[in-house]
Amino acid sequence: MAYLLIFIFVSYLFLQKYFHLNVPLKGISQIDFIGVFYFSILIVTVLLFVFNGYHKLRKKGKLPKYLKTLGMINILLIFLAELIRFFNPEKLHKIYFNGYPVDKILIAAVYSVIFFSVIFQLFVIFFTLLGYKAKVFRGVVSEGILIAAMLIGAFFVSSNYHEDSSVYTGENQYDFAVILGAAVVKKNKPSAMLKGRIAKGIELYRRGLVNRIICTGGNAPGEIPEAEAEKIMLIEHEIPERDILIEGKTSTTLEQILYLKNLNVPQKNFLIVSDAFHLARINEMCKFIGVQGVPVASGLKISSGKLFYYKLRESVALLLFRLFGI
Repeated sequence: MAYLLIFIFVSYLFLQKYFHLNVPLKGISQIDFIGVFYFSILIVTVLLFVFNGYHKLRKKGKLPKYLKTLGMINILLIFLAELIRFFNPEKLHKIYFNGYPVDKILIAAVYSVIFFSVIFQLFVIFFTLLGYKAKVFRGVVSEGILIAAMLIGAFFVSSNYHEDSSVYTGENQYDFAVILGAAVVKKNKPSAMLKGRIAKGIELYRRGLVNRIICTGGNAPGEIPEAEAEKIMLIEHEIPERDILIEGKTSTTLEQILYLKNLNVPQKNFLIVSDAFHLARINEMCKFIGVQGVPVASGLKISSGKLFYYKLRESVALLLFRLFGI
């Protein structure tokens, strides 16, 4: 029973991001590292069951009873996540914590608990087969090491991604510069981060690298939408209003990339403007979802302390997207 539940949970975690993002399965050749990781867990689970796990554990009677309880809890958590997605509570989506909508945080938390539970169960089964004592402690420590390694990997990817320098040579023509939203502060003024992104969008337009500019973002509690603040600053810098498109409802990077995918225009080649630490996740989202987007850095200067914080937060966000498509 434990093996079957683990197999079901891992399959669900892997497949749900394709279903919810409306992305077709692309075949094993195009599956990224996380996909291979999921498939490895499935293969290990099958091998444990077929070759020695079931008979050995049944004979010794050592399979902890709490594994079945964890499995039942995971089933309830899956129903909870699907209910949140199905009802799509607008009130929760308008409440933000650390810049993210609460409904997205809840879904990420539910998926993370399922994921941690599955990895823990596999480690417990593995140590049981080897005859070790203190299986719970060993499982927790082993899982902690695995998660830390995955976070370090995501941090490395986020920190070492560099924008494509060929963007500025003029070899390729892009249809739009897309300014991703950032905070709007008091009196409806763009924050320093958002100003940096707007300035880069203006630069790309004036250099003739893009034909139009898309302003995105609606996450501005108590202020005008981020996209509106962007448009005001663009017009102040003499960017023609006819060349500005507004999208003022999205609140996350993923929603903005999905908006670009569904944008009803003849040509959809984008330069997506954000901060340097953000580019790796944008690039992975575009590739996974199928958007012809190239991320470019705003050039904003950030203190080393804040930069480390943003990189750390971004590494968590990148890992969540890789694992769950969030």
